[in-house]
Amino acid sequence: MADPSLYIKNVRRDIEKSRTARLWKDSINMLSTISESIFSRSAHFILELLQNAEDAGARAGTAKGEIEFRISPERIIVVHNGSPFAEADIDAICGVRSTKKPEEGTLGYLGIGFKSVFKVTDCPEVHSGGFHFKFDKNAFTNPSDEPWQITPIWINDVPEAIDTKRTTFVLPFRSDQVFSETLSELERLDVHIFLFLKWMKRLHVINDVTGQSTTIENLGERNRIVSLSKDGSSHRFVIFRRESSVPAQVAEDPALEFYKRQHVKKREVVLAFGVDAQGNLAQIEEASALGSVSSFLPLVEERSGAKFLIQADFLVQPGREAIQYELSWNHWLVEQATEAAKSAVNEFKTHPIWKKQFLSVFDFTEYWGQPAFDRLFRPKLQEPLLNYLNTEQVYPIASGGHVNPERVVEAEEKLQGLIGDTDLPFLFEGRTDLYLADPAVGTKTVPASVQTEVKAATLGEVARNEALLAEKTNQKNYVGWFVKLYTAMAETDDYFKQESGRTSRGRYYTYESPIYVLTDRSSVAPANQVFFHNIPKGVPQLRKQFVDVDALLQSYELIHPRLDSPRLRPFFKEKTHVQSIDYDKICRDVFLPRVTVSASVPLKEELIAYTRLLQKGPPVDDQIWVVTKRGNIKQSNQVFLGTDYSPAEDWEKHARYSPQMDFLSTDYIRGGTHADLLAWKEFFMMTGVRERADNPYVEIFAMAFAEDKLASRLTNFIPKDRQQHGYDREAQRIRGKSVVYLEVKGQKNERAVELDGNEPDAAKQAQQKGQAFWLCVVPNIPENPQLWVVEDVIDAGDFDVLTIDVKQWKSRGRRIS
Repeated sequence: MADPSLYIKNVRRDIEKSRTARLWKDSINMLSTISESIFSRSAHFILELLQNAEDAGARAGTAKGEIEFRISPERIIVVHNGSPFAEADIDAICGVRSTKKPEEGTLGYLGIGFKSVFKVTDCPEVHSGGFHFKFDKNAFTNPSDEPWQITPIWINDVPEAIDTKRTTFVLPFRSDQVFSETLSELERLDVHIFLFLKWMKRLHVINDVTGQSTTIENLGERNRIVSLSKDGSSHRFVIFRRESSVPAQVAEDPALEFYKRQHVKKREVVLAFGVDAQGNLAQIEEASALGSVSSFLPLVEERSGAKFLIQADFLVQPGREAIQYELSWNHWLVEQATEAAKSAVNEFKTHPIWKKQFLSVFDFTEYWGQPAFDRLFRPKLQEPLLNYLNTEQVYPIASGGHVNPERVVEAEEKLQGLIGDTDLPFLFEGRTDLYLADPAVGTKTVPASVQTEVKAATLGEVARNEALLAEKTNQKNYVGWFVKLYTAMAETDDYFKQESGRTSRGRYYTYESPIYVLTDRSSVAPANQVFFHNIPKGVPQLRKQFVDVDALLQSYELIHPRLDSPRLRPFFKEKTHVQSIDYDKICRDVFLPRVTVSASVPLKEELIAYTRLLQKGPPVDDQIWVVTKRGNIKQSNQVFLGTDYSPAEDWEKHARYSPQMDFLSTDYIRGGTHADLLAWKEFFMMTGVRERADNPYVEIFAMAFAEDKLASRLTNFIPKDRQQHGYDREAQRIRGKSVVYLEVKGQKNERAVELDGNEPDAAKQAQQKGQAFWLCVVPNIPENPQLWVVEDVIDAGDFDVLTIDVKQWKSRGRRIS
């Protein structure tokens, strides 16, 4: 090799000779664009120098590549033990070209990676293989007119700290911000960065300010397991490789010439799945920090959505930030990654531990709106893989092996161990091809599209399946099985009284749905037909007194004694329909049906007896038969409370004016206390017995009252159709026999009176003819009625409705009673 310093000077001389060339200014602009625009992140140079070190290591012949980053606020020094610079490397770095050959496995191909350092420095130094030079913006009077980024300047005084046996880059920082961004990027480096590099084995970061250091190492691969460490913390990954020949239609893509892939015959795709310290497969969630896609080194901005890592020779944008998602080359590589993943699934299925865990690593994350995910990884990786998992025998089952997800039933956690495969036909319409899922499968991390194919079996469904439970009663030690079932149900927060359904329009609703319960007859019955064993006080006496009560108790299904225990009784009482044998229940089942109006009319003595028993029981809001004071039996809504029941309106006080009313018998309350009276009153009012009345009762009362009070003056009362005649009664004076027309207005209180319809005209015509037209007002019905008679109803004038307020009908009228 020629004198390094002379070679550098010759390169600079050749560049300066081009000053008069037409493309001189264009080259300067291109270099500025490459340095400042192509690389969007200032710290991107870290990955580029790491990539250069990997390529240099391929020529070094050493078994273990090492790289060191030493940082301070003033500068960063990068040192690696790869093959030192040769003249061809000088030519490449002092231009825009690449000496690398992708068909031989090198990583770079554009020759611009080193230019990324100009995002952070104006004076990078290179010390390698006897070469010591720099690119210095400040060395030029007018650097904007110089291609200073490719113009080398020889360094005569090499610092003593430089290890001449290694390649060293010294990058003085342009600003404090650049230092902070670079330090932050170095702190983000993780073990994944070494996962797919072949030569580089060790990375060391030293902070000269704090003295802290970080070491990331590739500890090697054994039995397909790659071990990496970061500061002594171990990380392991299982690796799957797939080498494929480039298809003809991909090889013919003209874009490959730009990427120097036109002569590549084969490419390898590598997948890495996480393995935790206990040897279990694990999702690689933290991969998102550096991207889950690597084109040898991670593509920071790209997300495949996978919980495993993918490395391949993806063609990327010049700044290595993003993948070229439209290229057929990349589509082919992702398809190969999908096939590699399928092969991994088949191997996972045979692994003693991973066979139950692998589905979780295919739980993809969605990155909608990111072009590479939408157009490349979702259609070429996620969708094909999920379709494969949905249709192939990949779901672990409890009995061993794997079946299609559609044939799997996942038992609720508390149900596991209580049912087996032979129970599933009872739960799923006789299907005999179903299997219980292996309980070790973490279903929460299984891909949603796969899990939706899996059927579910819950405690509630089992407890409501009469056929299944009846079958269990035929098995040995069946009582113990039922105890376990209901104990599991009791340990949940669920209530087993209702279920949810959906209408034809998709709306959810709830409905009563009792479970089945084991009885003391070794059969199963709906919980709402099953009772606890305890019989409360008072019930035995009823049992002796009424045959129907004894027959009812004989018909009851009692819960199995093993279930009527202190441990399970609260569960059955609070969360199911199992009932206690109580007075209310007997009233509802025996006495209420005898007195409701839907039943035939009972005898008076029986009716009162049954009603007395019923009144002590549960609230009743049905209409019932009741006995009246006249000894009649009527429907409760046709009867009124009499004076003895202290009603809000005492219609019985003047009952002679309401002959159509029938009042409740006092036989019910005879001998009772005031509290008993109030309880009876509330009971009867709930059944419809009335304590108030409006029309027509008010009108009938008023008519009868008026006739009674006017009987000393008038006789021969004849009812008239008010609509037709405009008044209610026609009568004769006892003296003189002249006719009097009566319009009667009944009121519960004192208020204005209105004559409407043809009533005002009738009054007016009577006045014109010299006939008597009396307005009879009966206020304060029913308890304190009065009769007021207004004889001079009409004043001069025409009107449709004649309104006479209280003051007027009192001042113009006379009180009869």
